[in-house]
Amino acid sequence: MEIGEPVAVVLPEPAQEAQPPAPTVRPRWSKPAVTPDHNRRWPPNAPPRDAVPDEATVRCIVYTTNVPDGTQASITIHHCHTGALVPDGTLNGLEVRANRVVDPNTGSAAQFVFDAHHKPWDPWDKPFFFFKVAVQYQGLRGETPRDFDKQPRLVLRVLYWHACVADRIADTVDGLTTRDEMREIAGILGRQPHHKVYQRAFNQRNV
Repeated sequence: MEIGEPVAVVLPEPAQEAQPPAPTVRPRWSKPAVTPDHNRRWPPNAPPRDAVPDEATVRCIVYTTNVPDGTQASITIHHCHTGALVPDGTLNGLEVRANRVVDPNTGSAAQFVFDAHHKPWDPWDKPFFFFKVAVQYQGLRGETPRDFDKQPRLVLRVLYWHACVADRIADTVDGLTTRDEMREIAGILGRQPHHKVYQRAFNQRNV
């Protein structure tokens, strides 16, 4: 190299800032089946009802990764068949703690209890539910499976009882009696998996 000849200088590329890992969310039900709200025992210790039994409660378990503690979250519960929101099925005021979505009042996963006004039997043969979770961090969203045909253990089934009642007082000797109709309907319902049917015929001695 001669004196005065230009020298090419290669400058190091600026160091790229490490990108934080992307957040994730993973929701699931705490159990595959639940019953509607009912008394723990009969007669109840504190009429007209007492504590809700464990079989009638379900929790919405949500795990996250790379989400800051204190991040707000909400959950909505829906029918698998229609996608419709369950009445009063919105759980607000939740937050992330140690990468779990919890109720800040209890520090545990949000709990839900079905009762009559949720109409879990409508339609009667598809009592299946899923939930959605929204975490207020980078638009994070997730939901549990909703395909009750292919993933029955991953959706929530609400178990309930059918009561078929016959009015023998109104029966006549001719034609189909209400007891016959009761038995026919109970047979249709009872052939479905997970369905329990109670039959009762009323008469003048037993009303």
